[in-house]
Amino acid sequence: MTIENVIQDSLKSICKVCQADHSYLCLLSDKDRGEGVAWKYCHNEVKPSPLQKKISCKGVFLPEFCIRAHRCEALSAPDVNKWVGKTNIDARAVEKRQVRSFLCSPIIENDFSGCVALDTVKEKKSWDSGHWSLVHSIAEFLSYTSSCERAKKRVEGLAYHDPLTGLYNRAFFEAELKRLNVKRQHPLSVIMADVNGLKSVNDLSGHDVGDKLLRKAAKILNLSCRQEDIAVRWGGDEFFLLLPHTDQKNAKKICRRIKQKCYETRNDITPTVSMAVGYAVKENCSRKFAEVFHQAEKGMYKDKRRTGRRRNPVFLGTPFIRDINNT
Repeated sequence: MTIENVIQDSLKSICKVCQADHSYLCLLSDKDRGEGVAWKYCHNEVKPSPLQKKISCKGVFLPEFCIRAHRCEALSAPDVNKWVGKTNIDARAVEKRQVRSFLCSPIIENDFSGCVALDTVKEKKSWDSGHWSLVHSIAEFLSYTSSCERAKKRVEGLAYHDPLTGLYNRAFFEAELKRLNVKRQHPLSVIMADVNGLKSVNDLSGHDVGDKLLRKAAKILNLSCRQEDIAVRWGGDEFFLLLPHTDQKNAKKICRRIKQKCYETRNDITPTVSMAVGYAVKENCSRKFAEVFHQAEKGMYKDKRRTGRRRNPVFLGTPFIRDINNT
């Protein structure tokens, strides 16, 4: 079961048990402006509003909820109209949403990070201590669940990303090969790129400059890709691009784009970037990835010989744009 399912099931349960018309979960990523994400469950007998499902906290009727929750206070208003007059909430906003009563419990995670809330729009309602206890328990449960989910995503991010460049790493690359090896992703192109002169830069200028060179190379690859493409640091000075739905013509175009962007670093304060690139196209599922990688590698080494093997991009002059011939 996904975190989305857990949230929706929890909101549905408290909405029915507490006989509310709507239930909400709001998680704030920016505590000062009250912006984040929210989920809303709407009871079947109430007409769904445009705020159904995932929404922006900024558009939810929650400013006063958040102020109270920041002080770890629960909030219950059996009659919203009477309560609004004692707050800074715009009465027109309340009237527009047609809220009659509500109950709110804070979610505390080190600091205030959101709330679980109920409201009614058909009639006024007074909730008792049992309702409050249930909402509070759900708030604690969802706080723990969302914390676990965020921790899981952080761990996955570390596991699948290269810490130096921010690109995906080899583990992610190998996992993606299985996902992409389906008919609808073909033709699937692979570009192999190798940063020229990294060893010379490390030896002559130090590893800090070498790291900067790798980060600049990674940025060039990212900028040369489309949104659906996958840029990977394989290790050392070697990178891969996985390009779904990409034929030979478009793969060649991306290679030229990489070369052009490398050339545009020629006037930069060191390090200037130079990369050798090669590509290959996997036309169908039956062709083995090993063959594709070997062809891309051959093209990359051919380009490296043409531009000067292990050219030092800092000390041996500027890189030249080279056409990528068929390999």
